[in-house]
Amino acid sequence: MDDESFAHHVPVELGIRREGRVEVTAGLAPGDRIVSAGTHKVADGAPVRLAESVIAAGASPDAERTP
Repeated sequence: MDDESFAHHVPVELGIRREGRVEVTAGLAPGDRIVSAGTHKVADGAPVRLAESVIAAGASPDAERTP
């Protein structure tokens, strides 16, 4: 997701996989935001929005930028 909240396909390299978790070893940079649910519904360049729970918690969009 870019700064204007549009999705972009980015190839990543995966590492260790454990129940409910997957390590991303390459392809993301500090500050990148990711789509973690409903990825099958998101096309490259499509508009996306932050989850209601993030907005309700009062977190700024910058606070959600965790690779």
